[in-house]
Amino acid sequence: MRLPIFRFGGFELDPAARELRRQGERVPLAPKSFDCLTYLVAHRDRAVGRDELIAAVWGRVDITDTVVAQTMLRARKALGDVSQGFVRTVPRFGYHWVAPIQEIARGEVAPAIGTMVGDAAPATFIRGERTPAWRRRIALGIIVVAALTGVVAWPLLPVPGAPWHVARLVDTGAVLVLPVRVESSDGEDAWVSLGTMDYLASRLRQGGLRVVPSEQALHLNAQAAASRPLDPAQAQALQRLGEVRWVIAPEAVRDARGWRLRLAVFHDGHEHLIEARGASALAAAASAADAWLRRVHPHRARSDVSPGELDERLQQVDAVLLAGKLTAARRRADRAALSRCRYCV
Repeated sequence: MRLPIFRFGGFELDPAARELRRQGERVPLAPKSFDCLTYLVAHRDRAVGRDELIAAVWGRVDITDTVVAQTMLRARKALGDVSQGFVRTVPRFGYHWVAPIQEIARGEVAPAIGTMVGDAAPATFIRGERTPAWRRRIALGIIVVAALTGVVAWPLLPVPGAPWHVARLVDTGAVLVLPVRVESSDGEDAWVSLGTMDYLASRLRQGGLRVVPSEQALHLNAQAAASRPLDPAQAQALQRLGEVRWVIAPEAVRDARGWRLRLAVFHDGHEHLIEARGASALAAAASAADAWLRRVHPHRARSDVSPGELDERLQQVDAVLLAGKLTAARRRADRAALSRCRYCV
């Protein structure tokens, strides 16, 4: 069974590679959110009930509606689906994929985006099904990747004595972004600590770096019980604990001029500082992240997308989700729906 690639609205959903791509660039997405999207796309000819979705994705019955809502919220965030243009919520029932889908057979030359087929035949997706030939292809792919990694990875290693900014992340390395230490007297800025942390991580991923997921970053931070400001010894302990190459400890200050964000970047016992300003916390974070990316990947194109009001609302919701405050997340989503956006989960 060869699973097709599903194309819609500038995105490609590749169930075989387990990738969601936008304009050819991989979009980070939690595994369960990916599974939910894939199932809804595969059964787009009808609405899918929550119970059916839970059975297909989790394989259990003890999953609450809140967990499903959180999972779908992350999926919608990845798609930027604030007006239910892709997934429609069916009140008191479940979800229905409503966007036109174009199926591309694996190996087929894909036509240009824009030739969408609204009434394409529904696909059949059996979760977990693999043929013997598929297993052989996966095994062969792993062997080839392992062989190529052993041959070509060595030029990416930092040269001893070279400036810190020319070091490249090797395949075994990653970046750990810690919660933002916030100095602000405004209680409405409480979301900045986790929301800006998550935004920084997403921005760095878009720049081509491997970044520890925010949930795991919180776990590592709590496990290490590191104080702030972070010192090089604590950063090295986090490097070993999380098996990462870089540790970033951000600090944000709000003053009369807006926001100032400082990234303390730790690498092999050394600390390097990057500062940036912005009208909002996310704008300052975007500038700081892009400045560091220019040092790590000087020849790679930077994102020209500036965070706006929608990004801030999404990160506010994500911040309370990361904090485990699901009820508060739903209240923020409802508040956003009453203003300019609709976050129906």
